[in-house]
Amino acid sequence: MNIGPMHIGPIWRALMRNKTGAVLIALQMAVTMAIMVNAISIIQERSKAMARSSGIDEPNIFTISSIGFAEDFNERQAIEEDLAALRALPGVVNAIQSNSVPLSGGGWSMGLQVEPGEEIEGTGVAVYFVDEHGLDTYDLKLVAGENFAPTDINWRAEADNEWPDKALITRAMAETLFPDDPDGALGKTVYINSDEPLTITGIIERMQAA
Repeated sequence: MNIGPMHIGPIWRALMRNKTGAVLIALQMAVTMAIMVNAISIIQERSKAMARSSGIDEPNIFTISSIGFAEDFNERQAIEEDLAALRALPGVVNAIQSNSVPLSGGGWSMGLQVEPGEEIEGTGVAVYFVDEHGLDTYDLKLVAGENFAPTDINWRAEADNEWPDKALITRAMAETLFPDDPDGALGKTVYINSDEPLTITGIIERMQAA
């Protein structure tokens, strides 16, 4: 419906006779505009976050789940045999077994802190258990330090609660933990689970949480 100049006068006079209604209409329009602006802002922020680089080779990475049911199932042997078979396939760059998958929407998260103690609040960090093949599998760029060596890798059974003594962290995490000297994070000791020490042996350019 088109509203011409002849219709504006009666509408205006009706609004002036009921000023409360006019105020309510104005408030409704203001709230609607505020909601729309807020929604557009959220969409823009989410789009920007989704467009950022994850640090991994997303188009060429896929996951496989394997579960054993037999009473004599040897989990460690099965994983080692499966990984060896996968790595031997033509076109496969590398393969690992891990507790978390990037961009999967779920995974492990812990707190890292530069001093031990339950009273100290840690910085949230995604946790990936990987071996020396992790960097190649994810196509991550190591910008400082060194990758894990085969001798650094231990088998962690489901009932184990001990943490390894070495860790690779991202550049962003180094800047968060050591804002005054992120480059000096290499070789520093940080603490996970309040008081378990980890030595930073490598820094990764970028890796997004699961």
